[in-house]
Amino acid sequence: MNAIETNKLTKVYKDWRGKNKTLAVNNLNLKVKKGEIFGFLGPNGAGKTTTIKMLLGLVFPTSGEFTVLGEKLSVKVKKRIGYLPEEPSFPSYFNAKEALSYYADLYGMDKSKKHQKISELLKLVSLDNTGKKKVSQFSKGMKQRLGLAQGLLNDPELVILDEPTSGLDPKGRKDIRDLLLELKSRGTTVFLNSHILSEVERTCDRVGILKDGELVSIGTIDELTSENIVEIHAEIDQKIITAIKRKVNSVEFQGNKLIVEIDNMEIIPDLAEIIVKGGGRLKALIPQKQSLEDIFLEVVEQ
Repeated sequence: MNAIETNKLTKVYKDWRGKNKTLAVNNLNLKVKKGEIFGFLGPNGAGKTTTIKMLLGLVFPTSGEFTVLGEKLSVKVKKRIGYLPEEPSFPSYFNAKEALSYYADLYGMDKSKKHQKISELLKLVSLDNTGKKKVSQFSKGMKQRLGLAQGLLNDPELVILDEPTSGLDPKGRKDIRDLLLELKSRGTTVFLNSHILSEVERTCDRVGILKDGELVSIGTIDELTSENIVEIHAEIDQKIITAIKRKVNSVEFQGNKLIVEIDNMEIIPDLAEIIVKGGGRLKALIPQKQSLEDIFLEVVEQ
C-alpha cells in the first residue's frame, strides 16, 4: 500500500470573475511508499504547498484524484495524519505544555495518557526545559519544534512537514534529522517539503522535483545523484577528442582538463582505451558524484 497516491491531480486557481488564472498543479501522478521519507522539492511557486493542502483537504482539486494511507480522504483518515505548516501558530499566552495540552484535548486524547505523551514529545523536540515561558517569547526555531511536537501528538502513520528545519541552527537541524529517522524506524511515513537540500540528501529515501506544477524528476538519492560526470586529465589531440565525443553525452574544456557527461560508469574503460590507443598520455580519469543541489538546479533551470 502506498501512503500517498495521486492520479492526474490538478489545481487551477480562478480570478474573481471565475476565470482560470493560475495552474498551480498539473496532472500530478505521484506515489509515496509506506514507511519511507520522501522529499518533495521545487522552487517557490512550483505547487508544493498547494499539493500539500489538497492532500490535507484544505484545498479542493480542480480535477484528478488521490488517496492517503490507501483510502480517500475522510475525517477518519485525517486522524492518522500529522502536519507541520511552514509557519506554525499558537495562542501566545500558552506555554509549551499548555499548547500541547490544548491540542491533545481537541484530539480527544485520554487524560491519563495525555501528560505522559506531552512530556515525551517536549523532551523529543528539546523543549522540556522551557517551563512557564510563553509561546510569545519563543524564537522561530522553538515554534517550529513545538509545531512538530503538536503534529506527533496523535501518533500519526503519515507526517507531512512543510519546511520543518526553517529557522533552526545546525544543532536543531541535526535534532530534526535524527527525529525523522526515528519516525521512519517506527514505520511512520514522512512527506517532507524543504529548501535545505543538504538535509534532504542526508535524510530522504526518495525525492520528487516539482516545476511549474509538474513532476519533472523522481527517484532515490543515489539514482538522481549517480556518478555521470568524469574529469579527464590527459595529453590528447583533436582526433582523440573527436573519438571521445562520439562516446559521451557532452564535452567541456576546463583549463587543462576535460569534463565529460556519460550515461553510466561502464563506459570509463572505453574512454581510457580511446586515449591510450590514440597515442595520448592518460594521467587520470576521475568520476564525480553530483550533489542533490546540482541536480535540482539543473532540472529547474531547464
